Amino acid sequence: TMTATKNATAAITQTINVTTYEQASNYVNEDAARTAAEKSPKDIEVGDIIYANFGYTMTLPVFGRVIKRTPCTYVIEELPSKEFGSDRYGQQGLALPVLDGSSRPAHANRRLRANRFTKSGNLSWDGHYATFWDGKSRWYDYMD
Repeated sequence: TMTATKNATAAITQTINVTTYEQASNYVNEDAARTAAEKSPKDIEVGDIIYANFGYTMTLPVFGRVIKRTPCTYVIEELPSKEFGSDRYGQQGLALPVLDGSSRPAHANRRLRANRFTKSGNLSWDGHYATFWDGKSRWYDYMD
């Protein structure tokens, strides 16, 4: 299974060809979905794509790639995301990570540390629960 997992992680770097909100709402990256289904948070390794929801009164999904792992911490590289608005103002909608390197996040070269809780195996990324990206688009809401 280790080889299958590495192959799935490598395949997650594909270009996501989605251009509309409707396409984003139906999009599923099968490789990411398989990886998320087969692994528990304790199994996060270098190359895996994770996400967390940030924001207090807003919903701000953030995607990242694990670039380094130690026994209790991970170093996460924030990935850019592409948003597909459901309203004409772009304040709400769906977001998908940009995995092919065609754009850079707002905080390029920003590395964040994530801590792993040893009992549960859950990941705390900048104070927020993080888990494997399951290959589906994530809801965002900038309305405060």
